[in-house]
Formats: sequence, structure tokens, C-alpha cells
Amino acid sequence: AIFFFIPRFTAGYLSRFNLQPSLISGFSDDVELGQIGEIKKDSRVVMRVRLEGGQAALQSIRWRGIALTTFDGRRWFTEERSRQWLAIFDGWFSLGYPTPQVRQNSVPLRYTVLLEPMASDAIFLVPRALRVRGRFAVTVSRPGVAPSSGQLGMDQTGSVFNPFGNYTKLRYEGMSLVPAIPAEQLRAASEDYPEVVRAPYLQLPRLDPRIAPLAAQVTGGARTAYDKAAAIEQHLRTQYGYTLDLSGRPGEDPLAYFLFEKRAGHCEYFAAAMTVKLRTQGIPARYVNGFLPGEYNDVGEDY
Repeated sequence: AIFFFIPRFTAGYLSRFNLQPSLISGFSDDVELGQIGEIKKDSRVVMRVRLEGGQAALQSIRWRGIALTTFDGRRWFTEERSRQWLAIFDGWFSLGYPTPQVRQNSVPLRYTVLLEPMASDAIFLVPRALRVRGRFAVTVSRPGVAPSSGQLGMDQTGSVFNPFGNYTKLRYEGMSLVPAIPAEQLRAASEDYPEVVRAPYLQLPRLDPRIAPLAAQVTGGARTAYDKAAAIEQHLRTQYGYTLDLSGRPGEDPLAYFLFEKRAGHCEYFAAAMTVKLRTQGIPARYVNGFLPGEYNDVGEDY
């Protein structure tokens, strides 16, 4: 598991509280390309979300779970994770303080999440999350004793985790500033990346020799990192197909198989190709795992 340092509860401990963690299709704490020949469609609800403003921004947001830094040619993971426990102010876990520039180029979004039990410690939030509150501890309610809010941690990638595990339904509230940055401002962003960004987000294993030239060809007419990223995204959208059926033999290099032979795959292949291509062009990038916005339920008025 990506959060290998987090204490795990034994099966005996779980059975005392009748907790049954479930594996959710489409999300895991690391990603191995080519491990599964076909993704099975899963109709189970992962979570329900109610919004309190900012619905117009929902189409572009993602429910961010974890960010992965390292690629070994087959698997995405984070080898070493620093961690810090989040402070609580007025009942909210604080995730950071936005600068005036961030506030100016963001849309406020407040939401309530009901997360189903799942075999992951990830807490799903909308970037950029400012604060979150809820009861994250595994506790037994007792008369006269206030329930504990538990504890939340954050790693160096900004991923938030629950050290108690998401073994029961969790209800929590979040506040985020959804980025709404003009393209021209992104084009003007500095490309003098600090070492703390370069070291983890430019890492690459030995790649198929065709991948870097392909990325250079796709981005040949772009001058800025933003335009190069947009060119790679457009190339993947228009030149490759999405499929849940991954029959075939990807061999020892599933990424090269996706790019040059199969030319179709599911989300993990597209995300891996995007991240690797960006890194070959000197643009720091990371692999993020999470969920799409979901479907609106007009009866429950939630997603």
C-alpha cells in the first residue's frame, strides 16, 4: 500500500466493530500497467456528494485521492513519504492558507461527502482543498463522551490520509478553491523549477527509445510548458481510443505497447502516457488517482 507507514487494524479488531472494508474498482494506492486484462464494470456507489455553491465548476473538477511520484516502467508508486499531522482550528483540519493570487483565480466550493467503506486510507477532496472536518476515528460512542474527530495526515504530495482507515462510512465536509486560472497566466508561469519539484516529478526509468521523440514531435510547435501539456493531451485524446478490453500481450513494456501497438486503453494508460511524455520534455508531472465528478441524483439532490 502506498501509505505503508500507517498502522493497520487486524481482522480481529475489525470484526469487533463489524467493519468490512471493500475493494473499489478503479482506485488503488498504486498502479501497475498491464496487470489486469479487463476492468470489470462496478455499479457500487463509491461516495455521495452534496454541493453548496460553485456547481458551474463541477464539470472540470476531479475527486483527488492520491498522487504517485515514481514510475519503474510498469508500476506507479511513491517510494518514501514524509508525513505531517494536520492541525485543527474551530473543528476544521487545516490544509493550508491560500495567497491572495490563489483566491483571485479560484472559485470557492463547499461540499459534503458520504464515503462508502473502502480498502484505502485516502480522503477524496477537490483541489485546492483548504480545510476539512469530520469524524475520522474508529470509536465506540459512549454516553456523556464527545466523539473524537480522529486525526488526519498529509504527505509531501498534498494527499490527505486517514490513519484509522476508511473501514466505515465516513461523512465529512470540505472547502476548496477550484483553480480558474487564465491560459495566458499559465503560459507566463516560470519554468525555473526548484529542486524539490524537479527531483520527484522528473524521474524516469529506462524507456522505449521511441517515446521521447514522439513527445518532442507532438510538442514541436509549442513554446511554453502549458502549450506543450495541451498538445500532448490533445494528441492522446484524438489519436488513441478508450477501451475496457485490454486483451493482447503487452509484454515487458506495457506503456510502449499502448502507444505504438494497441493504441487503446483505459485511464491508467492515458495518465501514464501523459505524465511520462511531459517528463521527457522537462516538465514536472505526477500521476494522480481519484474519481470523476459522477452523476447527479435529482431525487437526493447530490452526485
